[in-house]
Amino acid sequence: MKKVFHAAFLYCFILMSIAPELMHAELLVKPAVGYGTPDQQTLSPGWYYGGQAGCSSDSPLGQNGLFSLAASLNALWWGSAGSYSASGQGSAELSLGQGTAVYRAGIYGAFTDDRLSSANPSGNVRLRLSDTINNPNISFQLSADILAAFGEPYDMGYSTELSASFLWGEVVIKPLVQVSVATFEQSLVSWSFGPELGLAWYPAFPVSLDLLFIYQEDLKTAVNTLQFLTELVLQPLPRLGFSLSHGAQWRNWQYTGDAAGEVRINLISTGSFQNWFFVSGSVGYDSGSVGVSDWKVTTGLGFQL
Repeated sequence: MKKVFHAAFLYCFILMSIAPELMHAELLVKPAVGYGTPDQQTLSPGWYYGGQAGCSSDSPLGQNGLFSLAASLNALWWGSAGSYSASGQGSAELSLGQGTAVYRAGIYGAFTDDRLSSANPSGNVRLRLSDTINNPNISFQLSADILAAFGEPYDMGYSTELSASFLWGEVVIKPLVQVSVATFEQSLVSWSFGPELGLAWYPAFPVSLDLLFIYQEDLKTAVNTLQFLTELVLQPLPRLGFSLSHGAQWRNWQYTGDAAGEVRINLISTGSFQNWFFVSGSVGYDSGSVGVSDWKVTTGLGFQL
C-alpha cells in the first residue's frame, strides 16, 4: 500500500502542476496529538501521535469519461505502548457516460496493521463493476464485486447489490439489497443476505443528517447482524463547524458501539487552500462486562490544497 500511496501523491502533484485547467485534484494532511487508550482491558491511557493524509484527483477523458484516483493513510504511534496502528486505502475508478446512464469500473485496495493487538496484518483488493440509471428524482444502480483478501477468515468474496435513490423534497431515501458469499481455500465460509436503508436530509440551512440501517443474515452460520449508523454535521458560522456520529451493532443479542464528535474552527479559507483547527473525541463500548472498551481525545490541524 505504501507504493500505491506514494504513486497517488506523485500523480496528483504532476497533474496539479501541468494541467490544472483540465482536472481537479486535492491534497489533505491532518497531523494530530491525543490522549486515550485503544483497548481499555489491557492498556492504560497514554499519549499518541499521528494523523492522516490523503490525495484524490479527477481527470476528464473525452466528453463523457472520467478517471478518478485516490489514496489515504492513517497512522497512530502510541508512546505508552511503544507501538503503532496504521491503515491505508487506495482506489482507481473509470466512469463512462453522462446523463441517464453511467457505467463504472473500479479497483479498490485496503490494508490494516495494528501492532497493539494480536491480529495479523490484513488487507484486500476489490474489483467493482456498476451501472447507474439516473433520472431527475430517482436513480438505480446494479453492481457486482469480486474481492481477494489476506489476514481474514476468508480469502475470496463475491457480492452483488441493487440500490436506488429517491429524492423527496430535502430528503434522499436510499434502499439497497445485497447478497454476498465468502470462501476460504474454495470452501464456503459464509453466505449472507441483507437489506439496507439510508436516509439523508439536506435542508436549506447548513445542516446534514445521515441515517443508515443495515440487516444481514448469514445463512450458513445462522448469525444475524443489525447495524445502525447516524451522522450529524452542522456549520452555524462560516468559521465554526460541528459533527456528531454514532454507530451500534447487534449480533445475536450482543451489541457494541462507538460515538464520536468533532469541533472544527476554520483558520484560513481561500479558493485553493484551507486550514483549520480541530478537537475531537470518541468512545467505544460493548454490552459485556467491559463497558467502555476504548476512548480518545485528539487535537490537531488540517491542511487541504
